Amino acid sequence: MKFVWEAIDAQGQIHKGELDAKDKVQVTDLLTSQRLTPILVKGESTRRSLSKITIGGSIGIVEKILLFRHISVMMRAGLGIKDIFDILIRDAEKEAMKNILQQSMSNLERGQALSVTFQRWPKDFPPIVIGLLKAGEVSGNLADVLDQLAIQLRKDYELRQKVVGVMIYPAILLSASILLSIFLVTFVLPRIAQAFKSSNIPLPPITQFFISLSDFFSSSIFVPIFTVLGFAATAFYFTKVPLGRQMLLNIAWRVPLSRNLIKKITLARFSRTFANLIQAGLPILNALEVTADSVGNEKYKLSILSARPEIQRGAPISDVFRERSDFFPHLLTSMMEVGEKSGNLESMLRTVSEFYEDDADRLLKALITLIEPLMLLIMGLVVGSLALSILLPVYKFVGSIR
Repeated sequence: MKFVWEAIDAQGQIHKGELDAKDKVQVTDLLTSQRLTPILVKGESTRRSLSKITIGGSIGIVEKILLFRHISVMMRAGLGIKDIFDILIRDAEKEAMKNILQQSMSNLERGQALSVTFQRWPKDFPPIVIGLLKAGEVSGNLADVLDQLAIQLRKDYELRQKVVGVMIYPAILLSASILLSIFLVTFVLPRIAQAFKSSNIPLPPITQFFISLSDFFSSSIFVPIFTVLGFAATAFYFTKVPLGRQMLLNIAWRVPLSRNLIKKITLARFSRTFANLIQAGLPILNALEVTADSVGNEKYKLSILSARPEIQRGAPISDVFRERSDFFPHLLTSMMEVGEKSGNLESMLRTVSEFYEDDADRLLKALITLIEPLMLLIMGLVVGSLALSILLPVYKFVGSIR
């Protein structure tokens, strides 16, 4: 995709040009590497990638990454907040983003802090964002904090894309097997069942089961339609609705391999978020509270929040989390102990985060090698059972003729 860009150099001169890149983040990276500060990056094509599609007026994660990065680089270039938001509003392609920026600019002109302004949109700017922004404003290091936010959001986005990528192939196989089974039971088996019934041959239990299922599905055209819609609604509930996602997480937690993967992902997010909040200057107790809201796992959230009273009484952080070894392994607590003793806790946490991210990536690859043959086996069993229910009576019928 081709992008048109404008940027300023260290002497304040404006440069313009065009670049071919996969997205705006890549264009920004290229310009920054050339010691240019992007002030406008706009795609010539009006196509939008799936990652940028948002529903209900919210903004996508890629847009938030670009927003924080753009504010950061323009702050470092010495632009005032009004000039920064003027450029961002002009560059905004989505109406939702433009509305947020325009309302934010109005609030900022009245003297409101950026963190307070963004609190108006909790769906787009969760507690981790607000917490880091507040810390950056208090410490006077907002540009660095915005960089940390952009990096954290990008890592979360990349990890989420990997998980989604792993699940696409099994989902396609499962959907194909369900649709094929419904088609065979609704349109193919009823015709064969008539021949079986008229032959007066005793039918095997598996054939009787599928004939009963066929009678149910072929009783009305609405039955298969509502069945397909029911599967679609169930998939939507377990992937999009918070309560459904939590139920799916609880189910996955009971499976050893997926539980291990969930742990790695959650620990990586916990370590990275906690490190960023501490580095930004947020008090430990407040940092733990924000981190608990950001890990995306109810079990870990409760465990983190339960640690706050002990830490408030003066207990070392590593010792408190060591008592919760079911959720926080020895590697993490040992690195936290080293960080506490050396006064470099955020650096140790960031190192642990990178380790768990690599480990989660390895487990994802292992999960792919396991899920693909498993889904093929399930598909084969479903279709094979249907085929067996038809072939067994046929063999009996041929044997009775002989």
